Amino acid sequence: MQTGVAKVLGLSPDKVRVIQATTGGAFGPKSDEMPVDTCAISALVAQKTGKPAILAYDRHESMIAHTKRHPFVIRLKTGAKNDGRLTASEALVVSDTGAYASLGPLVIIRACFHATGPYVIPHVKTDAYCMYTNNTMAGSFRGFGSPQVHFAAESQMDELAKKLDMDPLDLRLKNMLRPGTLTATSQLVDEACGLEECARQATEASAWRAKRLEFSHDRGPFRRGIGIALMYHGNSLGPEGSDYAYVHVLIKPDARIIVRTALTEYGTGAISGLAQVAAETLGLPIHLFELDRPDTASCHETGPTVASRVIVIGGRATQIAAQKLKEKLLAVASDFLQCEPSRLTIRDERVSHIDDPKRAVPFQKVVEECYKRHVSLTETGFYTAPKCEFEPENSQGTTYLQYTYGALVAEVLVDTELGIVKPLKMTAAYDVGRAINPLSLEGQIEGGTIQGLGYGLMEQLVHKDGMVTNPTLGDYYIPTSLDIPELQTIMVEFPGSVGPYGAKAMGEPPVDLPAAAVANAIANATGSRVFDLPLTAEKVLFSMREHRR
Repeated sequence: MQTGVAKVLGLSPDKVRVIQATTGGAFGPKSDEMPVDTCAISALVAQKTGKPAILAYDRHESMIAHTKRHPFVIRLKTGAKNDGRLTASEALVVSDTGAYASLGPLVIIRACFHATGPYVIPHVKTDAYCMYTNNTMAGSFRGFGSPQVHFAAESQMDELAKKLDMDPLDLRLKNMLRPGTLTATSQLVDEACGLEECARQATEASAWRAKRLEFSHDRGPFRRGIGIALMYHGNSLGPEGSDYAYVHVLIKPDARIIVRTALTEYGTGAISGLAQVAAETLGLPIHLFELDRPDTASCHETGPTVASRVIVIGGRATQIAAQKLKEKLLAVASDFLQCEPSRLTIRDERVSHIDDPKRAVPFQKVVEECYKRHVSLTETGFYTAPKCEFEPENSQGTTYLQYTYGALVAEVLVDTELGIVKPLKMTAAYDVGRAINPLSLEGQIEGGTIQGLGYGLMEQLVHKDGMVTNPTLGDYYIPTSLDIPELQTIMVEFPGSVGPYGAKAMGEPPVDLPAAAVANAIANATGSRVFDLPLTAEKVLFSMREHRR
């Protein structure tokens, strides 16, 4: 924001100060051009008038002007042997980016890398195009192209299973990515791949095989269906940009610990996870930690808060800063306890000897001694992710250093006379790497699942001659509490190599699967498939009528 506003005003960035106001849900679009425009116009008015200025969009204005998720048209052609082993995939992906490119090229890049789904396919050809149109400008949105291609890939897997007369789960188990296999870009999958375990736990918890059999006996107008979808989601930016973070940690004389970063909070709680990482590294209770509001006067520029990178990249920077402070504290405490710093640990607000915990000094006393000795207790952690060794010329190599894996089983009830779909239960299992805050992760998974249901079943921006015809929440439908099915969340831990303590990104992945899993469940219930989103009652009804012909 600081850089963008400075550019508009013709100033150097150090002449612009940005203090983050309390920010509601972002989900991607607040990282595009619109927020910079809003702040820059306000700043321009303030600069010209010498008075405070504010610019606010009402709901109608936001709906017609703010960036939206890219609509995709996807064509897939998949080859397989009679036993279900995948042999080839050919995909054409066309993206509607609206009148401006915005982040469309980066969205289409991520879509390309995920277009095959999480499967081993030896021969892959994917062509992708980002098209200018007169529709609303599209940009970053939770999932960043991944929900669109996973909907297509997972629908295709079920269609293939039907052709081969196989259980959709068995087809996936035969072809899924596992440690030692290769992705479409010939990237070697490492031991941090928990996809198979996610599929196992999700299907066992949902009684997949028993319900497939049970639901197949449904007769009459109301029929139940069960569907599954698998995903993998590249963590952080990968080849999309330079991936780095700065985090500042300082200890005050009263032993309170402040965590500062330009990574921003917008409802996910991820920033509080940085305090937990610092607490774990220092060995101190979380009640000692405070989070400062992001302010360019006190925080180093640290890149955008996007791509679920706060915990993965920001967490590593936090670890580095906290470890530096820990080494300083132990060095001073070693004089009190007359031993080498390597023999000391911090626990229960005391610095104690590893072999003799009774030999200890209060943490507060060590902090006071540091200040007396003028030992700085302010540290900045900087972490930059290793460069992905990817060759754009031949599309081979490492696309993302770390992946989040997941499986979702959806159960639905379909009114075959009206086409109405009622989700009954969603069983989600995700490989989170390491759960820094399990309760927060559960909230992210549940929130993403509900948002994905909205994407799959009801949300649709309607254009006519380039104009939005449903610019209010009276005409643009989103899920309410009455639309939410039973949710079961399962966390699988296969620690990754990038995030702190093995943590993986979890902000975006839960939105990738609901549309695909529900589509497969509807097809299981009705015997017919809807190939485009949202899966409205009209489309379901017409699909069943076509199938009967």
